[in-house]
Amino acid sequence: MGKKAAFVIAAVAVIFLLFFGCSSPYEGKGTLRVFLVAYNSGHGVESAVVTVKDHETGAVIFTDTTDESGFAHLVVPGLQYGPRFVDIEAKKNGYALSAMRGLRIENGEIKVVEMIMKEAKLSSDPDNETFPDVTLEFYDMNNDPLDLTSPISGQFQVKVSVNAQNHVSLIYLSLGNVPGSGFFTERSVAENTPEATFTVDPTGWTGETELHVVVYDKNDNRVHVVKYLNIQSTTEVPQNMFVPAPATDYGSPNLIAYTRDDGIEFYGGEGVIQKVREKYHLVSREVKSAPKGTNLWVEVYWMGYSDVGDPSLPEPDGYNVYRSFDGEHYQWIGFTKNNYYRDHSPLLAPGKRIWYAVSSVYGGAESERVELGSVVPLDIFKVRLLEPEDGAIGVSAQPTLRWSSDRALNSPEGEVVYHYSTLIMDFVQSEYYLLPVDNYGYLYDWSATQTEISAPFVSEEYQWLHTKAGFTERLEYSKTYSWGMYYAYAEVADEDSVAMSIACDLGIGYDPFGELPPEKYNEFTTTDE
Repeated sequence: MGKKAAFVIAAVAVIFLLFFGCSSPYEGKGTLRVFLVAYNSGHGVESAVVTVKDHETGAVIFTDTTDESGFAHLVVPGLQYGPRFVDIEAKKNGYALSAMRGLRIENGEIKVVEMIMKEAKLSSDPDNETFPDVTLEFYDMNNDPLDLTSPISGQFQVKVSVNAQNHVSLIYLSLGNVPGSGFFTERSVAENTPEATFTVDPTGWTGETELHVVVYDKNDNRVHVVKYLNIQSTTEVPQNMFVPAPATDYGSPNLIAYTRDDGIEFYGGEGVIQKVREKYHLVSREVKSAPKGTNLWVEVYWMGYSDVGDPSLPEPDGYNVYRSFDGEHYQWIGFTKNNYYRDHSPLLAPGKRIWYAVSSVYGGAESERVELGSVVPLDIFKVRLLEPEDGAIGVSAQPTLRWSSDRALNSPEGEVVYHYSTLIMDFVQSEYYLLPVDNYGYLYDWSATQTEISAPFVSEEYQWLHTKAGFTERLEYSKTYSWGMYYAYAEVADEDSVAMSIACDLGIGYDPFGELPPEKYNEFTTTDE
């Protein structure tokens, strides 16, 4: 064999070994599908720079910029050697910092991650801000350090310490679920302190379970720490388990989808109060995110052990909730000890059908899964005030009010019905106003499937009640008033669900958060006779 041939063979052998005989650091990869949202159930944050880093070294692995829906696609290579722990950081001018620490990703895994990024309160330049440094310490109930390499079988304590550039405003902790506002999540919370100790009850969890700690400072910089714990359940698995019942078996819907034309940011103490419409409940209790400036979530209901449980069966630890986007393949989305669950995932979108199911949990076992049906969230709508027009003069003292929806809402679940009620405000004495009242003394509701409504001042179905002067047959002459909506919402219902789209509500209770002001009032002046 000549020297030239030998050289060629050797070169080919080296190339072969390089490409096929050795493991490349880019063999084996996982994917992080990150949704950056402005708040729970809120819209996506566009044009934010999202970076994934090695958790131990801080070395940058991959960077992407969020699209108009707040979506970023991050690739984590080098996973053929085993799982990798990473940090995710997000920055955008005008917004506070947001980070997730200690997230694990494995070879071939596609992990969907939701991160919240709020508008900055103190400094709009993210380069002038630093992430809060969060430290976790684990103790048993005797205050002895906890060995996290061993299974945890009972209550334990977590001490959270935060070192931050700004004052610390909130510390959240939750086992198994990402903590947030009390409306959407079950969690422990400490306010306005850089240090807090929480007692954690692992009942209902078994095997590897994520512990989540979320910290906010006064600029709304956010750090979300993930810790993986091994929980050993002490619950005895019974031979016969309680199986939850659909709420529809008892006359209530299983699912209520809310689309709300506003952007409430859910965080803080216990200020948000649930208001569930008695009309619907026997008991009180291409991926896009929600449209910008809105909230979108689904409330999932079932009849639990406390409602319909057989005393001869042991009470479950809680309930597992599952979600599907095709009605066949369900994924676990949460555990709760309540008989309801609120799903505020950015995977939800108007017009996109979602199925849900629930099961009872006994330690490491669960009952048969009960399917609860599906719901299709409605889109948002706004109300256009048509007559009297804003600034109109010489308007009749018995005006006809005319308004319309800015769009026709459609649903595969049935015909969408719009509900409205109005008010006329005394422009000079703004604390007084007129309301339409029906023959039974209730606020009159205009219910219609068409998008435009015309409401004469004089009607056999309602009268106008002045909050100071009582019932009146006309407005005062040569006087300025303003008018608008008291509430406006649309709904559609089928055999297992209700979907609602709320445009405004001044406190009647259709809006779960108490008050959603109308976007506009029209001012007008009546004729002089």
